[in-house]
Amino acid sequence: MIPIVSITGRSGSGKTTLLESLIPLFRARGYRVGTIKHGSHRFNLDQEGKDSWRHAQAGAEVAMISTPQGLGVFRLLDREKSIEELAEYYLSDMDLILVEGYKAERIPKIEVRRSPPDGGLLTGEGEGLLAVVSDGSLSVNVPVFPPDDPKSLADFLEERFLRKRQREEVQLLIDGHRVPLNPFVQDLFRSLLLAMIAPLKGIGHFSRLSLRLETSEETKVNTP
Repeated sequence: MIPIVSITGRSGSGKTTLLESLIPLFRARGYRVGTIKHGSHRFNLDQEGKDSWRHAQAGAEVAMISTPQGLGVFRLLDREKSIEELAEYYLSDMDLILVEGYKAERIPKIEVRRSPPDGGLLTGEGEGLLAVVSDGSLSVNVPVFPPDDPKSLADFLEERFLRKRQREEVQLLIDGHRVPLNPFVQDLFRSLLLAMIAPLKGIGHFSRLSLRLETSEETKVNTP
């Protein structure tokens, strides 16, 4: 599973500034970093009047812009995608995913807190609080890093999630939610998948295999 860490904090606390400091540090160490910004309000990614905006206005469910420098995708949704879905569908080749927001999700969190005190921490120690970035003194049971030393925080995250990372080789996601698999089931899935693709031509060497099953109607699985 790709490590996902949320940067949380009150508005104006410096969340985006912290992200901007961490990303180049990880890139300089050879890691690929993806980011997700969680928004609660409707907004438009494209400029009104542009061709891709006109495509979407005409009813296209997916409008894509492709350039030599990058790719932009605008997709209509019937529900908000979970972090797991976003990571699996769009960021599966990243080493680390840093997200801004998602304070209600049960994922590791770095909370940014400014002084003077602004009402205490938003994240309880039982809600995934991993560390705090603050320019004041705090009495908490997690590490506290100064905002002007992002390298120390990057060292902490690298040691926690990247250097000792033992990636789960087989993952099962149903509607974007990961289903835990014990080692026996992982080995069973791995053996079956490798046996099925072995006769196929043109596969060669690979480091990642993804299999997606989409049904035209809701499917119910009878479990014991």
